[in-house]
Amino acid sequence: MRIPRLVLISLTAPLLPFMLIGCGRTTIINDLGSPGNPQPGGSGSTAAFVYVVSQSTSGTPNQVVAFTADANGLLTAVPGSPFNQDVTSIAANGKYLMATANSQPAINTYTIALNGAPTLATQFNYGQDAGYRSNIDTTCGGMGGLLFDHSGQSLYAAVGNINCSSNNAIASFAVDQSTGSLSYLGNVNIGYNSSSDIAFLGTNDFAYSALPGMYWSVMSFERGSNGMLDRNGSFTSVHLMAAPPGSSLGLINGYTPGLTGTDTANHVAIAEYPDFTVNGAPQPVQLASYTADANGNLSTNDTYATMPATSVTTPLDL
Repeated sequence: MRIPRLVLISLTAPLLPFMLIGCGRTTIINDLGSPGNPQPGGSGSTAAFVYVVSQSTSGTPNQVVAFTADANGLLTAVPGSPFNQDVTSIAANGKYLMATANSQPAINTYTIALNGAPTLATQFNYGQDAGYRSNIDTTCGGMGGLLFDHSGQSLYAAVGNINCSSNNAIASFAVDQSTGSLSYLGNVNIGYNSSSDIAFLGTNDFAYSALPGMYWSVMSFERGSNGMLDRNGSFTSVHLMAAPPGSSLGLINGYTPGLTGTDTANHVAIAEYPDFTVNGAPQPVQLASYTADANGNLSTNDTYATMPATSVTTPLDL
């Protein structure tokens, strides 16, 4: 079963870590400070560290490739890179690099050296401590992508086929800032074939997921004071966007909500995938802009006529 990934999307916040997902690799850009003015821990004119998981096609273990990025974006390999760490999904909060291990049900915590080199510090065995994996079927409850909240104090993981139920979930962890060790807080079951690709509002109170799933709708989650993510009970479902008049409609009779992105305030961008044709021609993906209220509910004035379109045929990230 494909395990969904968590993606943090940063539209206008240069000091927040953000993740780029490519074919067979994941890149984290972990900012240390403003360009040209790195915080202590950077070296020279280093503005960021960049970590890439290089996935093997020959059956050999994966590796972590690390770079420094200067204020102009120029990349330089970190001494010792690539690092022989067989991991898949990674996330960084400026102090620690987290990664899901390939050979065991574990999340690794790496400290980040002054030059950007990662060193394994602790491991969290989610198979044993969080009870995800079944004794009968070890394909149950595998973890996919990792994501920090904006504060870097909480870590979230996508869980596929949790408890062998064919449902997906989002697991929440508290991060010990002095050691990088994880404490399991619990999980929220999000249903069959539902997406756990989420994006947090700038306030850190609410997160959203809108990748097409079983229910073809937008989900909202509320972050508790301890970092636990749960369903937002005050959330009112977002109505699907209507297709232009005269369109040849498909199953959804309009647009399917897709990837989500947020800014540093209370706005959410949602990629809208057209499930219709116009004069027999497929239509491009468009982008709707929503505003969140105090309860996390979303509203928009956008229609098919106001949403900008993209020339990217099948966007995979936002």
